[in-house]
Amino acid sequence: GLRPPPPPPLLLAPFLLLLFCAPSARLLALSLALSLGIILRKMPFVWDFLLWDLQTDAALLALLLLCGPAAAADGDRAVALAAPIVRAQYVVFYACTALWKVNAAFLDASVSCAPIFFAQLLDAYVPAAL
Repeated sequence: GLRPPPPPPLLLAPFLLLLFCAPSARLLALSLALSLGIILRKMPFVWDFLLWDLQTDAALLALLLLCGPAAAADGDRAVALAAPIVRAQYVVFYACTALWKVNAAFLDASVSCAPIFFAQLLDAYVPAAL
């Protein structure tokens, strides 16, 4: 009979090893595309961090495809192009996470861990004389 495909990390591992040994824009694009395919195949049953990976990998792949191999071959230029995009993505991700966390249960001292964390911060950073 037919064998199932190897688990995703094992499928991606040879590409990442090759990329480590012989960096190239094409191999990076192929690895990003494979990573995107693996995550998309699992949708909607993925953890939150995989959604972040999906969007970051998609942005980097789009950057590679739009700027071409010449831009990607110059590591400094590629990082300079990618950094603002990835930085903006993570600002949005963390801001949304913070907004999601601050809800009625978070603000309710009888069920939330927030007061305990706040008390620990007070204990650690406020002088005992106060």
